[in-house]
Amino acid sequence: MRAQMKRLAVAFTALTLFAGGGGCVSMGTNYDPVAVSQIAPGTPMAEVIALLGEPNSRTTLPDGATHLMWLHSTGTAWGTAESRAAVLSFDRQGKFIQVVTTNQTRIN
Repeated sequence: MRAQMKRLAVAFTALTLFAGGGGCVSMGTNYDPVAVSQIAPGTPMAEVIALLGEPNSRTTLPDGATHLMWLHSTGTAWGTAESRAAVLSFDRQGKFIQVVTTNQTRIN
């Protein structure tokens, strides 16, 4: 009986850590902010998406240009949170123009 309880406790702990992330939640696309700063003008949109992952938002502007936005947020049960965002601009041919904005916030 004691061995069964021990196995059950180990299984429950493992399930909690793996399924629950150990009290951590993550949302959005976990992109590399350093990679954002290294994208050269003229890079095709498909290459940028391959590098950063799928954007969380896509907006077509009246002039045919496109803004893609990547967002990623994490939080813990202990009250710490971090979020970052990047908005990149592409011309109507889908070539990278510039980083419109980046933002990073940390709450402890």
